[in-house]
Formats: sequence, structure tokens, C-alpha cells
Amino acid sequence: AGATAKTEMLKTGYPSGAACGTFSAARTQVARDILTCNQDNWRENCLAHYSDRLEYTDGPGLTHIAGKGQMSLYLNNQFQFSRQYLTVSEETCTADTYIATWSLDMDLGTGNLRAMPGISVLK
Repeated sequence: AGATAKTEMLKTGYPSGAACGTFSAARTQVARDILTCNQDNWRENCLAHYSDRLEYTDGPGLTHIAGKGQMSLYLNNQFQFSRQYLTVSEETCTADTYIATWSLDMDLGTGNLRAMPGISVLK
């Protein structure tokens, strides 16, 4: 008998419940949409929520984006070469700040990375 290939189903996710902290359910969903956007949904889950006043910084000055146009180019390029699935494990929402700890599974052309931990702050 031949060996069967194991197919790994990767997905995004976040804690159950409609709202987080002092955020409304709608505001919580926007924050979750932005954080869990990936190659399958970035136009709807990320870009649709941004304005031209967007400012995005990733890492210690590695990436700085100003405006929706630059973000569209950045996301398109990012998802051309990788498949990403982020799962939020814990979230805190207060005043104008959404803070989430998460785990990221990423498939690259050079190999797979699994359960990479991180934290994001959205304002």
C-alpha cells in the first residue's frame, strides 16, 4: 500500500464573542478583519477598512506605508509570494486601541513556518 499525503488545513481565527472590551461588535469585527486579512480576503478585510490617512509601520522601521494606495501595493506584493493564516489568541480593546496576541502560520516558496508568535496594536 502506498503512503497517503497529509493535507494540512490552515485557517485564520479569533476569540469567540461579538465584542471586545469597550468596543462595539462592529468595531471589534473591523479590527479582527484587518488583523486576520490574508491572500484570500485582503481587499475586503484590510483595504476596505482603510482611508488615505492610513499610516502603517511594521518592525523597527523596516516598513512604513502612508495611504491606501501604498497599502494596496504592499499587500498585493506580500500575498504574491506567501500564504498566511493568523489566529488571534487574546485581545484587549479599550478607548481607541485594539491589542492582540497571535500565532501565524506562513507558507513560503522556500518552506513553511508554523506557530510564529506575535502581538499587534491597532489604533
